[in-house]
Amino acid sequence: ALWPSIGELQADYRTATGEQRELDLAGGVSLQLNTQTALSRLRGEGQGPGVRLVNGEIAVDLGHAGSTAFEVAAGAGRVLAQGAQLEVRHLADTTWVTCIDGAVRVWHPDGARELQAGQQLRYDAHGLQPTQRVEVAEWSAWRRGVLVFRAAPLEQVIEEINRYRPGKVLLWASHLREREVSGRFSVSTLDTVLLQIERSYELQARSLPGGVVVLR
Repeated sequence: ALWPSIGELQADYRTATGEQRELDLAGGVSLQLNTQTALSRLRGEGQGPGVRLVNGEIAVDLGHAGSTAFEVAAGAGRVLAQGAQLEVRHLADTTWVTCIDGAVRVWHPDGARELQAGQQLRYDAHGLQPTQRVEVAEWSAWRRGVLVFRAAPLEQVIEEINRYRPGKVLLWASHLREREVSGRFSVSTLDTVLLQIERSYELQARSLPGGVVVLR
């Protein structure tokens, strides 16, 4: 992941590591792009308004949009909504769709689902996962510059930190990869978070050029 993919390079909009960006599209559609996000407008004959999420995470606010449905294509599926608020996250061929307010409809080769406020659906090329309820405030915390973890494996926490922090954090202590981590961390103080992790798990950190940190 040191270099962008071809799809990311050809995207209409991109954010760098640690960058967030707001877009106001025609028709009253507002988008917020999270870190390391690539987004393109949908194009084609008969194509309605919408975007393709190549990679990353977006929040979509259709509260001021008209009656025309807005589409977000991501991975193996697509999402249609109008007058709603939603978030779509697409990483490593897996897509999460979260309905914040209103209702959204998810289309996938394996079927269609409708989500209400507070519900989330995950899918990939192999199928749809069951709909589940989520804490919207926690899932949307990235919009306020906060990362929230509830009993998340340490390896997953490190992967998420790498999305926001320039350079790369490598966890060499393989016996700690599944150790559960809970907490609220500010994306503006991630080096302090790494120091807390280092001390909590009695790790040794080695800093290398280019922002690389090895935890062992």
